[in-house]
Amino acid sequence: MKWINPVPYKEVTKISEVPRMVFCINYDNCLDRAIKHSWPGFSCQTCEAYEQKIMDAFEVRQDTLICIAIWEQSNKSSHLKRSRYA
Repeated sequence: MKWINPVPYKEVTKISEVPRMVFCINYDNCLDRAIKHSWPGFSCQTCEAYEQKIMDAFEVRQDTLICIAIWEQSNKSSHLKRSRYA
C-alpha cells in the first residue's frame, strides 16, 4: 500500500499554477491534511499514491461548480483584503 504524501506548497493565484492531482481518490484526505497543518497550499508532485477517481458526467460537473465557487469566493475575499489597504 502506498501512503499519501502531500507536501506544503506556496499559495497560488491562478488555478493553472496548482500542481495537484484533483481527480485522485485521495485528494480530499490530502486537502484535509493541508488544512489541518495550515499550509497555504500543497503539492502532489512527490506522491506515489495517485489513483484515478472515477466520476460520471454529473459528478464532474458538480465538482467543477464547487471548485469554481470556492475559487471565486477566495478571490473576492483577497480583493477585499487588498482594497482595505490601498
